Amino acid sequence: MNLPPLAADLDAARLRAALAGCPLGLPLEVHAELASTMDRLARLADAGAPSGAMVIADQQTAGRGRLGRSWQAEPGQALMFSLLLRPPPALQSPERLAQLPMALALGALAALRLRLPDPSAAALKWPNDLLLAGRKAAGMLTELAWDEAGPRVIVGLGLNLRQRAFPGLPDATSLALALQAAVEDEDPRLHRGDLAADLLRAAAAELARLADGEALTPRWAAELATLGRWVRVRRLEEDGGVLEGLAEGVAADGALLLRTEAGVLLQLRAGDVSLSGG
Repeated sequence: MNLPPLAADLDAARLRAALAGCPLGLPLEVHAELASTMDRLARLADAGAPSGAMVIADQQTAGRGRLGRSWQAEPGQALMFSLLLRPPPALQSPERLAQLPMALALGALAALRLRLPDPSAAALKWPNDLLLAGRKAAGMLTELAWDEAGPRVIVGLGLNLRQRAFPGLPDATSLALALQAAVEDEDPRLHRGDLAADLLRAAAAELARLADGEALTPRWAAELATLGRWVRVRRLEEDGGVLEGLAEGVAADGALLLRTEAGVLLQLRAGDVSLSGG
């Protein structure tokens, strides 16, 4: 079978060199096309892949996001990867496990801010979206499993990079659009390998803080555009319905603290949030 060539900005040798000494991103697989980076990395994990292993794809044919949604992009348009984390015993409590994806979210935020003329344009949205100028530019998916070695967490990231239009998705954006310039493919700010390296190094620093005993939740919460806003939350449970209320804060494990109009404080660990004024 003839496989499509890899894009120049996904050069595996360059990325491996950029990640030398970093505990994340190696061993590395880079594919021109995959059904799903999450599924590929799960198979590698089943075969014993170590913590830090990563799979990147230029194109996914069956990529998925939360709530059963698909996450797809044309070749060259998005940064799509999955990362394997095998936390040590000190990070295996439910509260600490919940903070592992926060490290990746904070790392992605830092990498994007390096590229934006206005770093404040980048923010997070509970539970796992990245926003640029208030519009969704990236989403994360986390899958927790257990094997003979203990818990393993696979975190997938899909980041819109070069897209210029999102038919039917008025709240979506890309890094190219957020830069507000007639950027070309060779613009260094859109180099996916370099972006991934910056992201992983920043995420590794966050994980080191977590391993040293620092809770990531307060710093993650401080970046959430969700908090202090009146929001609508579509619950994931069957017949869960929609809740409305003030997003007052987050619990230590990242659960959203929602104060309803009746004054009841709820803890929500999953849901689809829509922001509103306030």
